[in-house]
Amino acid sequence: MIARTRFFVASLWAAVAPVGMLVAGAVWVVLFPGTHGYGELVHRAGGLALIGVPFAYTAVVVATYGIARAMHALRVLSRFNMIAVYSALAVLTAIVMTLWFAAGTAMDLLHSFALFLALSLIASGSTAFVWWRVAARGAAGAQPPGADPGEARIRVRRRKRKSLVQRLANKL
Repeated sequence: MIARTRFFVASLWAAVAPVGMLVAGAVWVVLFPGTHGYGELVHRAGGLALIGVPFAYTAVVVATYGIARAMHALRVLSRFNMIAVYSALAVLTAIVMTLWFAAGTAMDLLHSFALFLALSLIASGSTAFVWWRVAARGAAGAQPPGADPGEARIRVRRRKRKSLVQRLANKL
């Protein structure tokens, strides 16, 4: 099983890839506004996206942590199920972004949906891959360095701590 701290650390690392894609896209739009031909609205949206990067990072961390904890609670947490859930989330995101962003303009809906779908699948696929690699690494990293992985683990019993009353009784 994966420890709770590994869920959180994996969520922190998994959010880097999609937020990095957001930053790269926003920087491209802000630095080269004339190459797109979409107008001033897209240029301003790129600037606002750069301002909102910390909020986007936090949202992705919370979403990945929540999805992973929910899947773990339902006992369906596996690499394949995580990719399936993130792919469904990517399709939903592409539909919402197409309807929100492209429906009000003269952009072609099919091309904008394909663009949003491709970008969100890349972002969600990298998120699932990074999350699983970081979370799974914690289970393998629990062994001491130099230990043989095929060797059976030996459990050592801990000596129970005596209570204060028991220690005082032994001294008498």
